Amino acid sequence: MKTYRRNNKIIFKTGKDSSTIIEKILKTLKELIKITENRHTTNFPVDSLKTFVNLCNSLVDSVDKKYVPNEYLDYVNTNKEVIGYFKEIENKIMKTVNVLEKKRTVLKSFKDEVENLKDIL
Repeated sequence: MKTYRRNNKIIFKTGKDSSTIIEKILKTLKELIKITENRHTTNFPVDSLKTFVNLCNSLVDSVDKKYVPNEYLDYVNTNKEVIGYFKEIENKIMKTVNVLEKKRTVLKSFKDEVENLKDIL
C-alpha cells in the first residue's frame, strides 16, 4: 500500500485498482523520455505532457481520500514527530479502559455481595 499527502488528505492507494492507469502513465513517460532524448526533434511534446498530467490526475482521483484531523497536523507541526500523538491517544484510551475495568470489578464484587446476602437471608 502506498500513501502520499495532498493538502489536508492522506491518500491510500492499492496497486490492484489502478494498475492500468499506472501502465498508461509509464508508457507515456517512456514516450516523453524518447522524445526528449532525441536531439533531432525541436518540437516540444505538449500533447504527451497533457496526457501524462491527465493520467496522473485521474490516478489521484481514482483513489479513496482519508481526511487528516487538524489536531494531528498541528501536533506534527509543533512537535516535529508523529509517534507521540498516537501514544497520547493510546494513553487516553488506556485510561478509559482502566476506568471501565475498575467499574466492572466493583459491579462484580457488588453482585457477589448481593448473592451472598441472598444466601444468608
